[in-house]
Amino acid sequence: MNGLLAVYKPRGMLSNTVVQRCKRILQQGLKKINPSTNSWRKLKVGHGGTLDKGAEGVLVLGLGRGTKLLEAQLQGSKRYKVQLCLGSRTDTLDLDGDVIATAPWEHITPVDVQANLHHFMGSFEQEAPVYSALKQDGQRLSDLARQGKTVVPKTRLVNVTELTMASCALPEIELDVTVGGGFYVRSLVRDLAWKLGSEATMTRLVRVQQGPFSIQHALEKDKWTFDCLQSALQSCD
Repeated sequence: MNGLLAVYKPRGMLSNTVVQRCKRILQQGLKKINPSTNSWRKLKVGHGGTLDKGAEGVLVLGLGRGTKLLEAQLQGSKRYKVQLCLGSRTDTLDLDGDVIATAPWEHITPVDVQANLHHFMGSFEQEAPVYSALKQDGQRLSDLARQGKTVVPKTRLVNVTELTMASCALPEIELDVTVGGGFYVRSLVRDLAWKLGSEATMTRLVRVQQGPFSIQHALEKDKWTFDCLQSALQSCD
């Protein structure tokens, strides 16, 4: 069993939890097919790019030799739909955190939002969120931040190939963004708000596409069965 497939990660579930649950389902199925061997124990399963616990959408899984293809998925193109609310910012930049800053938003118009999107097109340096999986001195920034230790935000080169405003009912805005590897949508929300002279928090994030896998390809949680996962697998044999 070697290849790639896409599942729909529900909001509130860790990406690694999805991997382990699907791995267990697949192992149980393989064991039933061939109970006389222990080959099912050797099945490798990984994912091609973490979605935060509060995010949802396409999560690409690699099985067996397909795990060697996941680096390309991690660095490849991803498309997101993101909703944000102006007026306040949390320490995590999403709804999981505590509010640490507020600012007026009433001066902002939809025209202002549209006029500032160009600042986030192409390649540019982006400051990652303090609460992230990036590491400092061998530890995750998010773990250090929760311990109350000083965290130096990481800045790295990112790329945006498409950014549009899907809707605007201020103080709420919905964006559609296509990005390369290493991009933090939460940082986009923060930085756009600052350009507008306000603060913002991300209220919803959906990954609608990763590489060739769109949301239509992604198996919903009730379809995480051996037969459905096997049928969805794009073999690399």
